[in-house]
Amino acid sequence: AEVTALLGSHAEAARRAAAWRREHRDAPVPETARALRLGAIGLAREGRFDCAAALLEETEHAEAAARRPASERVETALVRARCLSLAGRFTDEDALYARLRREALSDGEETAARFLAQEARALLDRRDYDGAALRFEEALARGGDDPAVRAELLLDLAATAYHSGDPARSR
Repeated sequence: AEVTALLGSHAEAARRAAAWRREHRDAPVPETARALRLGAIGLAREGRFDCAAALLEETEHAEAAARRPASERVETALVRARCLSLAGRFTDEDALYARLRREALSDGEETAARFLAQEARALLDRRDYDGAALRFEEALARGGDDPAVRAELLLDLAATAYHSGDPARSR
């Protein structure tokens, strides 16, 4: 299901995640939460926002009951933010980022970088290029040594600079 989502087939990924959950009803919470998050984003991309929200509620309850680490709760919140964006609920999305900021930035470099990068992409959706560039730079500073993550962030920053009217900075 995760590979299917990476290939852009979010609806199919949601169906595969639901099938996996039916076959693995007693799976550990981290794996179940991953499947629920995949399902939620797939449903949101289909416009089924209430169904996506219900899956995220189920995920949050399972994570809370199992006392899962902050990084997993942040990951679920980031999926919720994407779903809010897809629903056009930008004020709610911004409020979620504001509530999540302290926890996300204090949970470690990888979590902080993921949070900052997603917040930057949300700012790009609203054409706030300066704010997005700042967040991408913060994400790069916190992103660690993973070459793939760094490359992705550098490409996003370059594209942001280009679209903001600063093509020289995009090189």
